[in-house]
Amino acid sequence: MLALATVTRTVTRTACDPRALLTEVAADMPNVQVTIGWMPETISADRSSLYRCFQNLLENASAHALEADGTARVDVAADETPWHWRFTFQDHGPGISPEEQQRVFTAFERGMGTTVGTGTGLGLSIVAACAQAHGGTATVENVPGGGALFTVDLGKPPDAEMSVARGQDSTTAASYSG
Repeated sequence: MLALATVTRTVTRTACDPRALLTEVAADMPNVQVTIGWMPETISADRSSLYRCFQNLLENASAHALEADGTARVDVAADETPWHWRFTFQDHGPGISPEEQQRVFTAFERGMGTTVGTGTGLGLSIVAACAQAHGGTATVENVPGGGALFTVDLGKPPDAEMSVARGQDSTTAASYSG
């Protein structure tokens, strides 16, 4: 509950490197293999909220998208529009039923087929709260062929420059596994 309350407070935006943040989060998750596509070098966001958001998305994959070898694979990438940053997290699990898609971002809801015995059902509600606190949204949809695609849009502050320094080209991906 404290994590949810912390994320919903007013965000304090600072310069954040989302690639470095994802690498940090992934390093603490030995059963999640993260492949990072294009990322901007810097965005304006609340670092602690964004860390928690990324962490909960990877933990969700760990709980619902484990493969036979005990590892969850997640492909993460970003995109930019003049109004927001979009981060996508695609797992390779079974996907999410349409009924569950309607409720996964609701506090205390736990998904069907959870492979981990613990959890509060707050993880994805924290993701949604982080997105909303940054003037954005969080959504999920199934991927043809299996898996779920979580999308987190973070609104840019009104004074953000339209052209932000860009990171690696999207054709080059870095893979991190703990």
